[in-house]
Amino acid sequence: HGAKVSLCDLNSEVGEKLAEQFCTKYGQGKALFCQCDVTDYPQFEESFQKTVSAFGGLDIVINNAGIFNDRFWELEVDVNLNGVIRGTLLALRFLGREKGGRGGAVVTTASTLGLQPCAAVPIYTAT
Repeated sequence: HGAKVSLCDLNSEVGEKLAEQFCTKYGQGKALFCQCDVTDYPQFEESFQKTVSAFGGLDIVINNAGIFNDRFWELEVDVNLNGVIRGTLLALRFLGREKGGRGGAVVTTASTLGLQPCAAVPIYTAT
């Protein structure tokens, strides 16, 4: 298991516990937790910097943040859409060979509701 994982999330209690579990299972230094809000560009950027500093680079970035609450649609758009855009732009910056990175891949996850519209949650479906 040569992979190292940086877990980035708002919830530091759960994130730190999960990183600790990864390290216990796969070895010390195999996981890192970065508290990160994908709506806060400087904080998001800092999580990339911290990861590169700890692991010497990036190979894969997975955009997986998402919320499901159409009552707070502006936040939903900021997390689910703008967060992916921010994450992808940061990934290109930190992965790009022309910018000192090693190259790599960006993976973005999505809900099946993005493919099958649901009138009950139109904002979530759109994001």
